[in-house]
Amino acid sequence: MKNICLADFFQSPCAVSLRVTFHTGSCEEESVIAATCRREGGALVVIASETPFHPRDYQWPDQPEDLGYAEDGRGRRYEVADAIFVAVSPGGDFHADRDIPVRKNSPGWNYFAGHVIRDEDASLTAGERVLLRADAERRLALSRAHSASHLMGPALNRALSGLWRKDPGRTDALGANDFDQLAIESSSISELLCTDSYHIGKSMRKRGFAAEPLAANLRLYEDGINDLIARWQSEDSAITIRAEGDSLASRRYWRATLGGKEAEMPCGGTHTRSLSEIGQVRVSLEMPDNETLIIRTYVR
Repeated sequence: MKNICLADFFQSPCAVSLRVTFHTGSCEEESVIAATCRREGGALVVIASETPFHPRDYQWPDQPEDLGYAEDGRGRRYEVADAIFVAVSPGGDFHADRDIPVRKNSPGWNYFAGHVIRDEDASLTAGERVLLRADAERRLALSRAHSASHLMGPALNRALSGLWRKDPGRTDALGANDFDQLAIESSSISELLCTDSYHIGKSMRKRGFAAEPLAANLRLYEDGINDLIARWQSEDSAITIRAEGDSLASRRYWRATLGGKEAEMPCGGTHTRSLSEIGQVRVSLEMPDNETLIIRTYVR
């Protein structure tokens, strides 16, 4: 992507604070365009001083990007067809999405939400005021699924606690052996559904996990997970996000009370305001082979 003068970019009055607000639940912000650049193919990437858009994470892309529109001061609306991570190197090079060559919070790098507008005639420029609005209905559906996944993880760990022959060396936010984080291979969130895939291979067996009883009693463990999630939801705890800052790369943590204990988990996504707002949660377990566990968490 285009090389810019980093000093000019940050000294510009339109650069302001470059805040994100999606973690507060916001879906709309009045902002100022801090920078724009064209990608190959003609799409315009807009960086704004403040945005409610949740971009797709380039390292762990479990939650999809927000979609919506940007409206300029003349009332012209441009569809935001994608929201991505943009990283600016110490030398001023823009790198977008999977082309970012470093991990988040690498020294000297800066990270922003990029709003992708595929209209080749879009004339948005730095310094313009702009209204950014994310699709609230889509956001809520994704947030419900994401918050449901944060119930599934610790419920799964508790349900499988009797299958460990020894201490694996890692526990979750509630103190249970953390099968969820030790075995997970991928997580995919869509509207009202989260699909997680786990690998139970040699490393998990060396840590002491016994997969055979799980495969033989899959429905029993599934029922246990669903019963525990239902009990936690009946307590209707608030869900809050603890943020260490308002920049895109700031660390954020999901917090709720589960079974009388406060749970806190690292998370950069969006969430509901309470356990009841998630809706009814139903988890299904499948083992297509002896080393793979697929869990689908449905919300309705």
